[in-house]
Amino acid sequence: MKKIISVLAFLFAFVSAFSCKPDNRPGEVHGTVSYRDREVADIVVSYTGDNGTYTYTTNKSGYYVIRGIPAGDYIVSVSYNGKNVDSYLKDYEKSENPSRVTILVNGYHVRNIIIPNDQDLGWDDEDEDDDEDDTTLPDAEIPILAWYSIPAAYATAERFQELKDCGFTLSFSHTTTQEEAITTLDCAEQAGIKVIVPCPEANTEEFVQAVKDKPALYGYCLRDEPKTEDLTGLGELADRILALDSEHNIYFNLFPNYVGDEALGSTYEEYVKQSIQKVKSNQVSFDFYPIRETGIVTSWWENLEIVKKYSQEADMPFWAFALCTSHNPYPIPELSHLRLQMYMNLAYGAQGLQYFTYWCPTPGAWDFHDAPIAEDGTPTEVYDLVQEMNDELQARAGVFMGCKVTGVYQTGDHQPNGTSPLTGYNPPLSRLNLNGGEATVSFFENGKWAYLMLVNRSYQAEYDYSIIFEKDVQMVNRDGSVENIGTSLDTHMEAGDCAIFRWKK
Repeated sequence: MKKIISVLAFLFAFVSAFSCKPDNRPGEVHGTVSYRDREVADIVVSYTGDNGTYTYTTNKSGYYVIRGIPAGDYIVSVSYNGKNVDSYLKDYEKSENPSRVTILVNGYHVRNIIIPNDQDLGWDDEDEDDDEDDTTLPDAEIPILAWYSIPAAYATAERFQELKDCGFTLSFSHTTTQEEAITTLDCAEQAGIKVIVPCPEANTEEFVQAVKDKPALYGYCLRDEPKTEDLTGLGELADRILALDSEHNIYFNLFPNYVGDEALGSTYEEYVKQSIQKVKSNQVSFDFYPIRETGIVTSWWENLEIVKKYSQEADMPFWAFALCTSHNPYPIPELSHLRLQMYMNLAYGAQGLQYFTYWCPTPGAWDFHDAPIAEDGTPTEVYDLVQEMNDELQARAGVFMGCKVTGVYQTGDHQPNGTSPLTGYNPPLSRLNLNGGEATVSFFENGKWAYLMLVNRSYQAEYDYSIIFEKDVQMVNRDGSVENIGTSLDTHMEAGDCAIFRWKK
């Protein structure tokens, strides 16, 4: 679908190979630190190994994250107010060394840390009660990528500020030369936007050396929608890049599952598995635009199931798309379209969100129109819709970033292929009545909280619904505020919208 655009990024023919491979590729590790059954702030978490020591101080929700940590073995330790404190890794306390962590090549690891109750952090009971805050969400930010972003001819700091004002944190600009990439990076830096750049195969070493120290660089794009037979070559390209720059992201994007096995060169599941095994990028990314002029394509849910399954098995995050530029056979986007796509991605555990496209490509065979930014650079009504959507997403980012999905189920008479029906209720959920509506029901955990998320599977139909729990729960509102609702709620679900409930684990 995006081939005619991505060709611009790869005009260079392959003429040489830089075969040196890195000994280590960085990974990522995150989790929470708990003490006396709650997550705690201002704990310094240290990972110490042969590659050095990496530290992070927990936020008010006890969350920490260490990015760009080289593969290898590490000993985890914590300190508070300059004093070392005993600790162990949750679920690892019975192992021979309950503080050892192995970081895998490009791995995405979750390691929660427990400080035993008998440790003295210098608190009294009154202090502990005062620090407790169950009315806010953790500080977090969802990576939101603008695909086919600002063309090089339009690259200015003001244009990137406009992109940032729309709620984007990342830009994928289809630059075709090294000079264009450098100009784009310099303009993006002034607006505080990070950039993924296409990396040419023909002069990989020269290109990486030229851009790797640019503050706005987020990572390198290898290719959009490769076939199975292309994955080995992409893995080799990733190795060449990482030999020169192991600090930045490796990105490429997969086909959707409606591309046939013959075109892919394998089954779709094998395609996803091999992409993870052979390329080992920092995330699994795929595109699927389910809303057509004729209705919704239900194989979308099966695609989400497959990507969720294999990304979880590999301990990697996945990124997914929403469509915000109309072209045949896709309609002009509405807010309910964006909500359905983005909230469904998050219900399946997506840790990065992407839009196709930000700037309107030349119409051509696909007849592109009604993008957030028109071909001549004019913001459109769709810009305002995307801005509103991104504001909603970031208001509740603390719900989703770092979460672990434990189950996703479907309700209603129209069960999408490859999905699981909601045949019973997971405590504390006791009853759910959608009055004929259909929803995706996701259960996930994040820090001290367990969550239930409902997503209306229709971008057209609204419905009233009622829900009953066995215990008091909270509801996370669209603006990120949190309210206690007790054990039951009768309310309304808009088309494509979601509802989020939480309770302490």
